[in-house]
Amino acid sequence: MEPIRIEGLDDARRALTAAKAAGARAVLEAEIGGGGPAWLAEIAHILKDEFPETLDHLRADCGTSAGLALAAQRMGLADIRFDGAAEQRAKLEALGLRIAHG
Repeated sequence: MEPIRIEGLDDARRALTAAKAAGARAVLEAEIGGGGPAWLAEIAHILKDEFPETLDHLRADCGTSAGLALAAQRMGLADIRFDGAAEQRAKLEALGLRIAHG
């Protein structure tokens, strides 16, 4: 399932409303950005409450930052996009992170 890129809560709500109307489930993906992992984890929590049958999960795009990937996992975000070095990726996966790539 290809993720739908979102910029924030309003984008997510629009995407999930459209998916719900189509009778589909959706994977959303957002760059952690300035709000940090706590911001994205809170959005995930809100959306799980509002769209339990529609939201499959929310992927945290951590770019090339292994530190952000670890922080996202600590905040309960189980699906991480990481585009850093293969060695770092392997270490993150060894720690149990579910890593999506590019």
